[in-house]
Amino acid sequence: MVKFVRRDKLVDMQVYDRKGRFVGTVRDIGFIPGENTVGLVVTTRDKTEIEIHWSEVASIEDIVLLGKDFIPSVEPAGMRAEMEEEKGVMPVQKTEQVEVPEIPAKLEQSPSTKQEPVQRSRTKTCPKCGAENDPRYKYCHKCGAKISAA
Repeated sequence: MVKFVRRDKLVDMQVYDRKGRFVGTVRDIGFIPGENTVGLVVTTRDKTEIEIHWSEVASIEDIVLLGKDFIPSVEPAGMRAEMEEEKGVMPVQKTEQVEVPEIPAKLEQSPSTKQEPVQRSRTKTCPKCGAENDPRYKYCHKCGAKISAA
């Protein structure tokens, strides 16, 4: 029995080439008017859209698996198209791999570097309202009166 694949199932599926490399995500299905050709519109990592003919799809289950390789290409567009026809492969923009330094596990402070909180034993009392103030304050936080330095 022939099993049809619904558009709802295809849209947002991930697409991989035959070597298991991520190609992109299916955005829509396209048709060529006047021909019996169906294809997938795929958005790649770099947000460009590519078209993949249905004949290049090898399998559809949880992902779309292609029967061809996607090779990164740096040649001008005209040369790239000629090479694709000769090799039978479709290009994908080359992505750079960047090494990320390993982040060490949680850094522990040695006992000698731990700082104890500073305890302020002194407070300043406002001469006008009697409120206790931080010793750094020059004016009372409650009434605004000037606090003496001593």
